[in-house]
Amino acid sequence: MINTVQLKEYFKDPIQNYIVVPIKYTIKETELIENLNIDKNTAFEYYGNKSNINNKILNKFLNNLGSNKDIDINILYNLIYKLINKICKASNFDFVWIRIKSTLPNNSFDLKRWHKDGSFFMNPPQRINQFKFVTILKGNGTLFYKDSKQINKIYNDNISKRNAEYASSTIKQTFDDEITMKYRKKLANSLKKIKYKQLNNVVGLIFRTGNYNNRNNLNDGLLHSEPRMDKSRFFISILPCSELEINELMERWNITDSTLIFPKNN
Repeated sequence: MINTVQLKEYFKDPIQNYIVVPIKYTIKETELIENLNIDKNTAFEYYGNKSNINNKILNKFLNNLGSNKDIDINILYNLIYKLINKICKASNFDFVWIRIKSTLPNNSFDLKRWHKDGSFFMNPPQRINQFKFVTILKGNGTLFYKDSKQINKIYNDNISKRNAEYASSTIKQTFDDEITMKYRKKLANSLKKIKYKQLNNVVGLIFRTGNYNNRNNLNDGLLHSEPRMDKSRFFISILPCSELEINELMERWNITDSTLIFPKNN
């Protein structure tokens, strides 16, 4: 499915801030992906040991995606587990934060949301290199830029000006407030003439996020954005970590339940 040897080497000594890895799906998995029906916006999250995922809740989430056969949901269920186990084996961690999202067509990202993920783990052991894995089974792939001095300068200038405006404002920062959207638009305009890359549906992207020991270095991490959502989309992200790290993350994010489905009435 995924070459874990290649991943292990990258986790040990990341020369660049991302790698794209091929994923070889079986014929049945490929047929499932092509025919997967998605008729609602929903998400599944899990925090904890990879061996303790609540199978009933994951099954409930998958069965509620749309009109799909039980046999296809079983294939999808096993495919997800294989991905999790491969990433954990390659990273030498048994704990994960998993987020799986199904998304219907919408215009939320017609304006690209270029951003870098910060440090997920803030307390000891304070790993210098933190990584996230993402893949898209269906729909448009994640957009990203290869690291460069030009890209970093544009991004850093934008963040610095945005933060300065926040510092002088009485507005509480939110995901889509006026200042956030203002600088999101400015950054998208500054980058629009620079060619970016886009994932296809038979690869995974592993990329560095920020790190605790160098929080002021905005060059850390991969600059990426959600794509235009003009098709139904099925997205998987896996953040491998230690038990100490996942517990610290849950405490800082005020997560009290290790398994969640959004919206909560699903």
